[in-house]
Amino acid sequence: MSGYLERVTIRNLASPYGLAIASLFVFLLCWAAPPTLFLDFVGEADILHLNSLVLLFYVSCVSLFIAGVRASSLFRYSRSGYLRTVTASAPIGFLLFPLGVSTMLCAGSVLALSGSISNLANLLLSQQGALIKLAGASGQAEEGSWGYMITLHTGVLWWAYARSRSMSLPGILGRIFTLCFCGGLAVALGTAVAKVDRTNLIPIIAGLFILYLYSKVSRRDDSLSKLLMLCTALAAAVLLSFSAVSFLRGASNARLLFAGIFGYTAVSYNRMAAELTGLLHYSFGGRGIYLSSFLSFNNTVNRLVPINEWMGGPTSRAVYFSEFPSIAASGLNPGFNWAGAFGYIFADLGWWTPLYLFLIGVFIGWLWRAFRAGTVAGVVLYPWAAFSILFWFGWNVLFDLRFAVLLVVVVTLTIYESCLARTLLADDVALSSPRMEVRAEVCT
Repeated sequence: MSGYLERVTIRNLASPYGLAIASLFVFLLCWAAPPTLFLDFVGEADILHLNSLVLLFYVSCVSLFIAGVRASSLFRYSRSGYLRTVTASAPIGFLLFPLGVSTMLCAGSVLALSGSISNLANLLLSQQGALIKLAGASGQAEEGSWGYMITLHTGVLWWAYARSRSMSLPGILGRIFTLCFCGGLAVALGTAVAKVDRTNLIPIIAGLFILYLYSKVSRRDDSLSKLLMLCTALAAAVLLSFSAVSFLRGASNARLLFAGIFGYTAVSYNRMAAELTGLLHYSFGGRGIYLSSFLSFNNTVNRLVPINEWMGGPTSRAVYFSEFPSIAASGLNPGFNWAGAFGYIFADLGWWTPLYLFLIGVFIGWLWRAFRAGTVAGVVLYPWAAFSILFWFGWNVLFDLRFAVLLVVVVTLTIYESCLARTLLADDVALSSPRMEVRAEVCT
């Protein structure tokens, strides 16, 4: 029995099931945290502590999400569950061209940001990153299309890493790719740090980790203890990157760094608890705004379909800045505005939120199957979906503007692969190379 449980655990570490359980574990830690931590570190009452209503709501959301992931296996398409192998006549050039283009565009976005904020480097060195963040939120550091480049580059990094693992570049070619990939990764991380934006920094790390973890799991060459150590390393990397951004924003000692981590996890769930108990009401709640910021605020979409007008016509900045007085009116510390992904969805849907999470589970379950099949959509979109699950303590990021940018990456790379690469299904590979054993698992 223990061996079966170990195999099931290993198989699901990188899956939506495993990620949802990990996020539930984080919630339970916050739910059981001593109430004194809230008063000591953020100066507000603990509404979350052992609150049975909040526990019921959160467990219902996670349970229906998992049910949705499972239900997605009912939608099967011809050969869609088979592993794909992508080959190219010149694999190193095939991988490095998109990576080089996206790296240059991402580096250009830093130059564009420096043009908007002339003293960018000095602000970072003097731990005044909060001013950079405020300038971005208020529109003073408007980047235009350059602001999308880090997300575009992130999607290309995930694609390049996934394809390089399947192509197995030999010798010097592998070393060249590794060097170029590390350079592109450094540019992405540096850009995220320059923007002092955790929600651009953490997805890069989490997405690459999901790809690496899945490659380890699929080869089945590591024990559960080693894989759990890798997951612990991810948690440490995320906390380190989170703390690094907090340091740049002015948190100069251990107490302030812990307050930042605590304030954007447990305190987020405290706001969700305040909503459920009727203490917190968002000014723009109930209009559908928090379900997808892309549909709510994207100008191109709203020229075609006036979704924002139907919601009352608020701007994204108006919605963002409305959260702080709402939180203050509920008696909570307005210095922290996150309400958890489920909290923001609750602001729009109320107790229909678990049903919405079921539909999200169906969608992410489909992405998981596409990821295991090795499609472009899977290797680009599933890491983002995986991050959105791990980020349930933040806000509802799944369908924000970055998802739309990643869709552009998917379309572009799909066309690129169709022109320059050959895609083989697992049974095709077996026919063309009878001595090669290829194990293709249908995603369930």
